[in-house]
Amino acid sequence: MIYPQIMGYNAQLFPDKQGVVSGAIAGVYGGASIVWSPLLARWIDSGSLASATAIAGVIALVVIGVASFLIEPVPEDYITYKRAGAAASSHGSHTRTALSDLTRGQMVKTSLFYVAFIAFTFGCTSGMMVISQVSAIMQNSFAMTAVQASFYVSLISFMSMIGRFLWGTVTDHFNKYVTLSIICGLPVISMGLLVFSHARVLTIVCLAVTALCYGGFGSTITPITADLFGSRHVTENYGVMYLAFGFAGLIGPQMAVRLSHNGNYATAYLIAALLSVIALAMALIVRRKVTRTDA
Repeated sequence: MIYPQIMGYNAQLFPDKQGVVSGAIAGVYGGASIVWSPLLARWIDSGSLASATAIAGVIALVVIGVASFLIEPVPEDYITYKRAGAAASSHGSHTRTALSDLTRGQMVKTSLFYVAFIAFTFGCTSGMMVISQVSAIMQNSFAMTAVQASFYVSLISFMSMIGRFLWGTVTDHFNKYVTLSIICGLPVISMGLLVFSHARVLTIVCLAVTALCYGGFGSTITPITADLFGSRHVTENYGVMYLAFGFAGLIGPQMAVRLSHNGNYATAYLIAALLSVIALAMALIVRRKVTRTDA
């Protein structure tokens, strides 16, 4: 509940650097397990699951409670002022300053919302599959132990985190919709290659590229939502658009589990590649609609 609110809030505070800010927050969000996992494991070993969750809960309550008092409402004229400054200082980046700010109800009545929503949902699916199943993939496909596979879990998580920072920065200095098309298109190649080859090195590289692109969705969804439907109501609009990650989370892992056969994930990779093709097509449609609107 907190994550979408913070993402939308920072998009209002930094409309001229939404990609970098979104990437930073998404990166911290995605990389937090690097800190919390060993701590929780230690607390569980020294006590119990109940005591570990109690400790984590108290820490969260205190830190989040204190931090919440530092957050102040964004002034009404602040967004317009910062948006104008962003347009004046942008160098080749794409900012749609003439678009009217749409509420959540108005946004879901537009066809553009559903096209973008499909792009994010299907674009994230291959990444969700990889993030959730990388341990099983390495164990089943290459007879690794759980301990050996855990290294690749950390590697894929790291690539996802790096992708959030990388693509967020690219979004601020490059066309948002070209960036979206790239992170939708690369999984078509990576998943497609895995359909025909099961070599270990190629598998690791393709899974890492897919995770890198998946991280990019976390840092591009906020600036693109604000760009398409305005910054004034980006917090509530982002909350709706973020449901794409939920749908992708339902599709991706189930797809890997149900379509794998004796350690062979070729069918799952093929479906993931096809869904990425649909995501790429939707991203190109969004880009064309935006270009026509601006023209």
